Amino acid sequence: MRPFENDKESMSLSGLSIDNGPDLIAIHGILEITRDRRSLQRVETLESLLGDIKAKLLSFGELPEVASPEIDPTKVDVVANPFGDN
Repeated sequence: MRPFENDKESMSLSGLSIDNGPDLIAIHGILEITRDRRSLQRVETLESLLGDIKAKLLSFGELPEVASPEIDPTKVDVVANPFGDN
């Protein structure tokens, strides 16, 4: 995967899905790590991918604090449960 270079690439690693995009890379799912060689390989693959993503981010030079207001990972919206008692 070439991080941030296109929106056509995605990969899966066990239970994780990694979707590439020009502005956002989404990693979602679950990765179970057990004490075995297969898990070690998964961890090494994930470590390599995260290293590539970090290198690409560093290559952009000065980065803004937040990419855009819509993608603020610190913002939490609390909404009423539509199926709960009001």
